[in-house]
Amino acid sequence: MFSEDIPEDLKDTELLDLTLVKDVRTGRSTKPPKEAKLRELLDVGNLVGRLENRMVTVVTASDLVNVGQLNFIASQEDEAKLWCEELFSLATNLLSHNLNRDHSLLKAYIKLTLQPNAEGKIPVKNIGRLFSLDRKRIENALEICKLPYGRVSKS
Repeated sequence: MFSEDIPEDLKDTELLDLTLVKDVRTGRSTKPPKEAKLRELLDVGNLVGRLENRMVTVVTASDLVNVGQLNFIASQEDEAKLWCEELFSLATNLLSHNLNRDHSLLKAYIKLTLQPNAEGKIPVKNIGRLFSLDRKRIENALEICKLPYGRVSKS
């Protein structure tokens, strides 16, 4: 499938900040799909080991209420264990949670540049999501910096 064949609403890139990862699980603590057909589909082929032991569940939370889970499937049990250990190690690194201002801004810049629209530009809505600001404040800040904003670039 080519990128021009993908509908616009599905082209949004979603990134996960490692500081939002609260737990990484494998084995009995994972939640295999409830649908039997999907479980069968994931459990066939030349994959080694039980489905639960090949699954890695990443638990994310921005606060105590908004908890989410992402599930990944490895081809082998030992691969899933390695993913789990390494990802948990990265997520619990206290230095990554206490970035200085320059590193925080660099992180925000990288996150924004990884989410361009079809024209290769950063949408104002992505800036709003990242900084929790309203559109008018973002456009004012971009105008002060003499950067293009809105649907049509202003000179």
